[in-house]
This record gives sequence, structure tokens and C-alpha cells, in this order.
Amino acid sequence: DSKPPLLERLDSIGTIFIKNIHYLSLETQEQLAEYLRYGFFKIFKSDHKVPSSVRIICSTNQHLTTLVQDEKFSQTLFEELKHTTLEMPSLMTLPKEELSTLAEGFSEQAVADQSLKNILSLSPRDKMRLAHQRPASLLELKTKIQQILIQKSKQNEIYDEAQFDPAYEVSDPELVEAARLGKK
Repeated sequence: DSKPPLLERLDSIGTIFIKNIHYLSLETQEQLAEYLRYGFFKIFKSDHKVPSSVRIICSTNQHLTTLVQDEKFSQTLFEELKHTTLEMPSLMTLPKEELSTLAEGFSEQAVADQSLKNILSLSPRDKMRLAHQRPASLLELKTKIQQILIQKSKQNEIYDEAQFDPAYEVSDPELVEAARLGKK
């Protein structure tokens, strides 16, 4: 038996996150723009339209305006996306206090065992080091924080006891839940 399409399964209850939307083919971008505009999607190799209200969140680290001008990104999708846009400032320009708060949040997410959160937390020195060696992306920041926490757990001889949240490096909500449950 075949599963229903993802947009049908998640209808009214789900969100789809599309990372690096600029990598989608132009044809797929056009179909996504149509879905965003009208709330319908076409079943693969069919003209049958199915309504759906799945929330779509897209990300990119590219300047879409430039890609549209170079005809490497759909003008139609760009027009749909620009209605609701959130721009993340570069971590290089983020004030130290905000970077510190962000780092602290990632640190708390990484450590699964509540009793070890005090031992495996970022010190002011760790935060200062992160501020001086600014990561270029959120992924790089998360990776650096995880490396600091692993190093601290080894120094405190609790590496085998320390449980790092397996969902820390995953962004898909279903995969996060599966990782937390220990599923592969």
C-alpha cells in the first residue's frame, strides 16, 4: 500500500522545512510557488489538485534577488516568499551579549541529562573564546559548542555518563523525536 503524499499527511497539522531552497530545480520552485499562492498541490504525474494547509518554511544563505536576476531562482517563488521574510544577521556582526545568549541556548539544548547541566555549561571564558573566534554559521556555532561540552565532559571524567541529546544536530521535527526515542 502506498503512503499518501507528504502535503496530504501533514495537512492542518504540520510544517515542512526546506533548507537551501535555492538548490531546488526551477520546475520544483514553480510548483512550490503555486502551492504557496493557491494552497493546492498536484499529485505526481497528474493534473489532480489536492488542497493542503501545511506551513512551509524555507531557508537560504544566498541573495535570492541576485539569483532571480541571473535566472537561477524562480521569480514567481521569490514573489511569494518575499511576503513573509525573516533575515538572520551574520554571526560576525552579532553583539557579544546576543552571541553569548545564543551559545547558552545551544549549550542547554545539547545536554540531555539535567543533573549535568551545571557541570557541562559554557563558562564566561568559553563564551569569550566563541566571541573572538566567531563562527560563520549557526551550524558551526552548534558544532563548536558541542566540541567544548565533550571536552569538558572528558576533563571531568564524566564523558561516559554524559548524555548529549541525539537530536541536537537534527532540524526535522519528526527526526528529532525519533532521535530522542533512540530510533534509527
